[in-house]
Amino acid sequence: MYAVFLLLFLICPIVMVVGLIKPSIFNKMFKGYASRKRVFLTFSLATLVLFIAAGISAPKDLSSRTNNITKELQGTVFLD
Repeated sequence: MYAVFLLLFLICPIVMVVGLIKPSIFNKMFKGYASRKRVFLTFSLATLVLFIAAGISAPKDLSSRTNNITKELQGTVFLD
């Protein structure tokens, strides 16, 4: 779930910039009236919510996983 939230979080600002340049793209989404203000508020709020959701759903033990991988790599011998 973390990956989905992160992907949407990264896409949302891009879509917001596109909407700020040409808000008429989102006329169907806003039922015929898409202004720059509406686009900005909608996608900035979505970005904030997705940032929080990605933070909540992030794996908790990321540092211990990194330490285990580092230990495994240090124990291996690379032969040429």
